[in-house]
Amino acid sequence: MVGDALQRGVDAGAYAWQVEEQARIDDKLATDKSENFKSRQAYLTALGEEWSRVNPDHKLSSTGDEYLRQMDISLAALNGNKTANGTVGSS
Repeated sequence: MVGDALQRGVDAGAYAWQVEEQARIDDKLATDKSENFKSRQAYLTALGEEWSRVNPDHKLSSTGDEYLRQMDISLAALNGNKTANGTVGSS
C-alpha cells in the first residue's frame, strides 16, 4: 500500500514535469517561429525592393504598389513552401 502511494506520487511528479517541459518547448517553438517569420518577411521585402529597382517599368514597381508587390512575393513564397512540402492542392 505504501508502494502504491509512493508510485502515485512519482507518477504525479513525472506528469507535472512533463507538462512544464512541454510548455517550455512550446514557448521556444513559438518564439523560433516568430523570429523565423520576421526574418523571412524582411528578406521578402528586400527582395521586392531589389526586384523593383531592376524592373522599374513594371506596374508593381510604381510608387504606392509596395503592398501589392509584397502580396505577390508572399503568395509565391507560400506556394513554394507548399510545393517543397508536397502539399500543393491539399487543404
